Amino acid sequence: MRKSYLLFIFTILFSQNIFAVSDCNIYVHGYTPNGKNYFGDLERQVIWDANQEIEKSAPIVASKILLEMNSCPKDSKVVLRPHSYGAAQVHYILGKGLLFHEHFPDHDYSQIYKKVSSVYAYTGAFHGTPIMDLVCTNKLTKLIGDLFGRECVHTISTNNIDNVAYKVQSPGVPTHLIYSTDRSGYLGTLGTIIAKHLVSWWSFVFKKTRNQNDNTLPIYSTRGCADKQLMKTIDSNCEKIDENYFIDFVHEKDRHHTEFLKDKEFMELKVSSER
Repeated sequence: MRKSYLLFIFTILFSQNIFAVSDCNIYVHGYTPNGKNYFGDLERQVIWDANQEIEKSAPIVASKILLEMNSCPKDSKVVLRPHSYGAAQVHYILGKGLLFHEHFPDHDYSQIYKKVSSVYAYTGAFHGTPIMDLVCTNKLTKLIGDLFGRECVHTISTNNIDNVAYKVQSPGVPTHLIYSTDRSGYLGTLGTIIAKHLVSWWSFVFKKTRNQNDNTLPIYSTRGCADKQLMKTIDSNCEKIDENYFIDFVHEKDRHHTEFLKDKEFMELKVSSER
């Protein structure tokens, strides 16, 4: 009797282990001239041309996400893990999929929307960055950008008409926001430029007011705020693009915009309950 009982318990535990649903993580890189090994040796990295506006690049990103999905283990949960401009791409694809899926169920965006369980947006460019404003409008910075393979991409400017926060509101999928307030990268130069964004010279110089940011994006962008706005402290809050699906998850204070990309443990962070 005791032997049969132990065998029963072992069978239950073994079955639970076999049938436990695993995550299939798919990574989407940000604004870069070359996305190869962007996330180190992590599997399922989507490589795409980030020097394009979102309407042109998103269909290509979507097709490559679907290719990576085909390699996911059967019955696994598909989790998208985009960084920076990649988060804008994913938000756009899911939002359009939410709109399309009933009438156009076979569309790539619809297929992705229906299959994705959750998103982890690492310092996402939902409202772009004033650095891109400079690249797009200033001849000198545009020239420097061209030399380093960084072109003007209006989608990641702070122009309301262009950035993804105003093109798509709801992703229809839980989106966990990982953001940083460490602006030490690039010797703090870019971080200082962004800190001045939306701040008057008087407040910046004499009141030491800063628009909080990492070294590439203001946190109103990475935290998925509904509107671009001045956020004076690292704990400033805002209304989200979609309060139902955007969730503040991790606030990174010691690593800037790109320092964690090859940290496997950090890039696989997750919450216990998901869609």
